[in-house]
Amino acid sequence: LRSIPRNFSTRRMRVTAFFLLLLHVYVVYTEPLFPSKFNVEWNTPIDPGVNASMPLGNGHLAGNFWTDPKDGMISFYLASPSAWDENASLLKLTMVNVTISPNPFQPHNNHFNQTLDLATSSIYLTGKERTETKSSKNKR
Repeated sequence: LRSIPRNFSTRRMRVTAFFLLLLHVYVVYTEPLFPSKFNVEWNTPIDPGVNASMPLGNGHLAGNFWTDPKDGMISFYLASPSAWDENASLLKLTMVNVTISPNPFQPHNNHFNQTLDLATSSIYLTGKERTETKSSKNKR
């Protein structure tokens, strides 16, 4: 058997330190940890209800967010990680419904976008404003 050189552990520590330095430079000077390419985006409305909800949370507050495009309603549950019942189930503390009138999500508008932004823990909802146009005919 060959003997291990005395400075083997010193070389290994130097190589490890070098690679850790490279990793640090890569992480600091490249894309953030949550780049926007991982955001969840829905371009068509999904059937309303909690089964079609987007999760949202930051560790202190959690929620489920969904829309009902037919009624122009935005709904969400709010929960806290410290709200447990006697069966060790996480409880939803409240449900909030917000109705928008006029409804920007009408099917004939053909514009709906719901985006979960992971970096800011936000949900962005976009609809099309309903505009009424009057046509005028020139009489001569």
